[in-house]
Amino acid sequence: MQIALDLAGRPHLRGCDQVDISLSHSSDLLFVGITSRIISSSALVSAVPDPAHRGSFMAVNSSIQQVSGGIAAAIGGLIVVEASDGSLARYDVLGYVVMASMVLTVVLMYFINRMVRQA
Repeated sequence: MQIALDLAGRPHLRGCDQVDISLSHSSDLLFVGITSRIISSSALVSAVPDPAHRGSFMAVNSSIQQVSGGIAAAIGGLIVVEASDGSLARYDVLGYVVMASMVLTVVLMYFINRMVRQA
């Protein structure tokens, strides 16, 4: 499946010209998905430092999240490319990278949770 732009600049599925794609709400969907993940991980991670150091820990943690988001966007921009015909290619590779990073996150959060429970 490839997404291409028609002459008017609207995205559609290549080979299925009668199917138009609306990306107008895709940012809302991403916002909900990202926020739901961040809230649960922040609640778990906030239990790591002592209460006296929690504010500074969360400030540094937030900064690292923002930098990581920028790095992820740059890597995503390197993976997804525009083909010579104007279509966007390698979305499948980006999907595999995202799935692998989410599995890695679940594994890391498991070990963090164990560490917090033992302390």
